[in-house]
Amino acid sequence: MLKELKEYLKPKSVEEAWSLFRDPAKNPSLFLTGGLSVAQREDQTTKTLIDLSGLLGDSVSETATDYILDGNVKIADCIEKIDMPFLKEALHSVGSRQIRNMSTIAGTLGQRYSWSDTITALLALDAIVEGYNGSTVTMSLDQYLKNRAPLLVTKVMIPKRYDRGAFFKFSKISYDIATLNLAIVFQIEKEEDPLEETVVKGCRIVCGARPGIAILLPRASATVQGKTFSSLRRDLLPIQSIAAIESNVSSGAEVSAEYRQQLVRTFVERGLRRLIEPGENTQ
Repeated sequence: MLKELKEYLKPKSVEEAWSLFRDPAKNPSLFLTGGLSVAQREDQTTKTLIDLSGLLGDSVSETATDYILDGNVKIADCIEKIDMPFLKEALHSVGSRQIRNMSTIAGTLGQRYSWSDTITALLALDAIVEGYNGSTVTMSLDQYLKNRAPLLVTKVMIPKRYDRGAFFKFSKISYDIATLNLAIVFQIEKEEDPLEETVVKGCRIVCGARPGIAILLPRASATVQGKTFSSLRRDLLPIQSIAAIESNVSSGAEVSAEYRQQLVRTFVERGLRRLIEPGENTQ
């Protein structure tokens, strides 16, 4: 419940919405897209709701290299309209069907939920964020999450470059928020000679709900890149160890840091084994 809520505003443009958001007389304010953040929110500070639902669009378009999502696209629409098995797998783990029908891309990224399955999956895919903060800006999702500066998210671009992916989530029940989640994606290079082994051209390993916001694990990812599938099978243990340390997990109310580290090790091993099995999980 928003106990101090005074105003509900429906601006006619993104520029007007940003101006209202920055108006000291209306702060603290909250951007509203799908409404899920309001339904779940408990605070005693927010004074103003700024409704963006009519400004952002709700279409999913496609180019040869990317999917382009308007800010008001629902999670359920992404599952239906984006032909990426890894992303469908990850987004199916987001809450219940009702939550997936309410939750929007802009709302999810705007709130920067530390336990977000959607953010972990999109960060693994190296998504690009477009937004407005007085002018139109474009940045990587990684940069957006790190700089923490306010941004009215308007679009998200998802590159198609990753051929395979695996997503894991640990929670008390299937539709609960994650205690830890982890994603691995591959860009593979298939040799013309059938006797030559497939090489991992690119890899991104991302860990979320640490309990902090999702982060890329660059050292673990780099350790996988350039390896053949057979060499990965031999090197699973050191990759697991690097990921467990690099994830920088900590203890929370429900689990210890040691337990989260073990989850990282387990998910990295399962994910890599799944992705190096020939013919499995190809997008």
